[in-house]
Amino acid sequence: MVSDERFSVSGWEDDFNDIDETRNPKDNLQNEILEASEKGNLLILKSLIEKDPELINATDKDKYTPLHRACYSNNIEVVKYLIQQGANISAKTEMQWQPLHSCCQWNHKECAAILMQQGADINARSEGDQTPLHIAASHGASYETVQ
Repeated sequence: MVSDERFSVSGWEDDFNDIDETRNPKDNLQNEILEASEKGNLLILKSLIEKDPELINATDKDKYTPLHRACYSNNIEVVKYLIQQGANISAKTEMQWQPLHSCCQWNHKECAAILMQQGADINARSEGDQTPLHIAASHGASYETVQ
């Protein structure tokens, strides 16, 4: 008869079980709202915010919020909805980018206009000391955004 100890060479099952116990269940919702904002899925976004209004300013590992992601993806309706629901238009990433920096980086002039109408700071400085205006002006494709 073979001993059970011989086949128990790893604690993998114990490690796997511990992962589920220590994982923050809210992480999945944060990932969902960030993805919905980036992909422009307004229905999912609304459903998530109805469940948990605090998700409006969730962040990824680089501190990008749903509003940052909607801005760099040019999801105008999502940008409008997030602002209407109270998203922080001055939220900063690890590099100190605000959502307006994201609009200007990718030449999303309509998103930039919406943010500026809501009081976004065109002179907000990033970690690299760049303002949204600097970023827009440094990209030939962003000429329209500068105007």
